[in-house]
Amino acid sequence: MLEHGHEEQDLPTLHKELDEIDIELSDIFSDTTHTWGITVGRMHITRRISSQGWFKIFIGTCVGSFAAGAPLSILEPTRELGFAMVVGSIFAGASLLTQAWALQVQAERETGRRMFGQGQQRHVRQLMRRREQILDEIDRRNELELH
Repeated sequence: MLEHGHEEQDLPTLHKELDEIDIELSDIFSDTTHTWGITVGRMHITRRISSQGWFKIFIGTCVGSFAAGAPLSILEPTRELGFAMVVGSIFAGASLLTQAWALQVQAERETGRRMFGQGQQRHVRQLMRRREQILDEIDRRNELELH
């Protein structure tokens, strides 16, 4: 059974609590992931971006390069320019972004190891334990409904 007086919760409440735990675990992971930054003169831009974010940028770059170069490659005066844009932009963007993506995947894996080995370890274990209790209770109730 569930701890902390949660025996009386209905299934929608259990699902809501499970979602909240998943969000909190995701936030803990996000707070410890790598922040990317660039400095141009006095302007400093930083952004926390995951490997999924890099992948979306990668896909966007490829689609954008193709969309810009394809019409130019159809017209006779700009045919070579269009082909160069399509091929060059895709290769350049792809190589740059896949390197960033690979670095981010590595950083996320290292972050995951740090999360479970440092100060938040106890809190993360409590969240995971509570998550398992909720899943067990949902499964138990689903089994009761089937019989």
